[in-house]
Amino acid sequence: MNLLVFTTFIVLVYLLSYLPGRLIVQLLPLKSNEKFVLSFGVSFFLYYLLGFFQYIFNFPFFWGYLFLLSLVICLSFFLYTNKKLSLPSLEIKLLGIFFLGFLFVTSIQALQPYYSGGGSYWDWYEYYFRSQFFFNHLSPFTAIGNTFLPQRMPLYHGATSFFMSIFGNGFWVIQPINSLFNMSALLSCFLICSEYLLPKKRQITLFIIVMSLLLLNLHFVAQSTYPWTKAMTAYYILVGLYFFLKNYKEKSKLSIYLGLIFLAMGHLVHQVSFTYIFVVALGFLIVSIKHKQFTHFFLALLIHLILLSTWYIWAYFTFGSSLTIASAQIVTETKNIPIGAKLDILFYDVEQTVLPVLNQYSWNKISNDKNFFVFFYDFVYLFWGATMPSAISFSVSIPLIYFTSIKLIYIVRSGFHHFKIKFDHIILAFFILSGFLPLWYSTKGSGAAGLMLLPSTLLLICFGVYAINHFAKKIGSKFIYLFSFFIIIESMIGVGTKALVPKFFLDPNVNKDIDMKRDLYDLSQDQQYKGFAVHLKNYTLKTDNHLILLYDKFADLQPFFVLVFITLWITLVGMLVRSLFILAHQD
Repeated sequence: MNLLVFTTFIVLVYLLSYLPGRLIVQLLPLKSNEKFVLSFGVSFFLYYLLGFFQYIFNFPFFWGYLFLLSLVICLSFFLYTNKKLSLPSLEIKLLGIFFLGFLFVTSIQALQPYYSGGGSYWDWYEYYFRSQFFFNHLSPFTAIGNTFLPQRMPLYHGATSFFMSIFGNGFWVIQPINSLFNMSALLSCFLICSEYLLPKKRQITLFIIVMSLLLLNLHFVAQSTYPWTKAMTAYYILVGLYFFLKNYKEKSKLSIYLGLIFLAMGHLVHQVSFTYIFVVALGFLIVSIKHKQFTHFFLALLIHLILLSTWYIWAYFTFGSSLTIASAQIVTETKNIPIGAKLDILFYDVEQTVLPVLNQYSWNKISNDKNFFVFFYDFVYLFWGATMPSAISFSVSIPLIYFTSIKLIYIVRSGFHHFKIKFDHIILAFFILSGFLPLWYSTKGSGAAGLMLLPSTLLLICFGVYAINHFAKKIGSKFIYLFSFFIIIESMIGVGTKALVPKFFLDPNVNKDIDMKRDLYDLSQDQQYKGFAVHLKNYTLKTDNHLILLYDKFADLQPFFVLVFITLWITLVGMLVRSLFILAHQD
């Protein structure tokens, strides 16, 4: 029975995340891959509006269901009468493959006895509590630790709240929902690769490569299985970037509107999107003037601001300008740091982010782990998330760096005669670099790649896909086998550790060597937030708040989840290798 409940639940979550948005984007003259990718983001934004407005106007969720049902029926009838109510075979295949990825990530979620990894104590519960704001109509001035509601943007939590109104507000309910939110970032990576890095290639083959590379990447899996909002932000921002590139290439007026609309949605997910939005919006402005489309840019910008107003008008009249605009924790914690000290922190964090090293701050977090496997788990989690080369994964970053070096050497040797700087390349470069600007508000050694640079990291992975395809064509099977070998090793170290170590070594109900008194309560307060102890502190955070995770809800299915994880891990590796051979031998 539990297997039926689990299967039904994740299938419904998946379909609800796709279908409403799909009916809406069907009205637009877009390609099948574009409609597939945009459908999820549009659905999530629709659920945000329903969840957030339900909170503001205090109406029962019944009216939200009625509105959603009416919308689906009306759109379905309109599309049916216009003979547009059909899914291309390409999109059906993409849906099926993406569902396998969703099941893979959900199986990892179901193997986690509680949230753990690095020193991320409290964050996971805080994000759950923010969704409870909307679901339980809590006062907007209810404190969450030392923060308030406006210190996080509302789209992620408003959408989660609406899903909770359907399936219940247990913690196990939001885990796969939030994972699907964060997994959406791989969809935008696929969109960019399919159109601008590897044009005229097989869409299914390319989607498998992009999805496999990301789901075998510890940094992306960690972002997808944690209730952070950075990956969902990256999805919206990269879709906005995609439409900028399309407008630049095709002079598409619709791309201006869709690009700025998706940038607004990204803004409503997380403040880290600000710098990226500025770069892409500036690109839109310059290109619209060049293409004599400024009127369309102005109207699109107006729609952009209207979407933002769904949050900012209410927040301004509720909290005032100061709390609404400048209350983000990264701002309040660093506003009194002198300029000289900020510069020192900035240079240090940039250096520690671009070099594949584990900084002293991170090392101090794990250096007193008693259990070797837990120490290794924490080391891997931090090392593969704190710097850009490791977050990209060495298997992808090495071909990318080598390919870039070859190009640079060629440009220098040719005396720059064949080198042309295109405007879209400038925007892409500034887009990547803009991720470093929020480091001005970071603390020393905070692990910038995971916190602020995910859109830049994902875009570099897209370039890595291009480099991998290039070497697969040039070198052939030798490169593919060598690359696959390194991917397998990295994934075993990273994703395998992420999935299995918490289950067997961090659950006090499984690992009988854990002594809560000795390993947590007898330690000083400072030591309780380091190493092995912080994992146990997360365990008490779960038990003290009576939270039921997927791990607890479907405890009898643990062997099934292990089997699903291992089977899909092998499947991803196999599909990746096969797809690389297909692209390498395609003219």
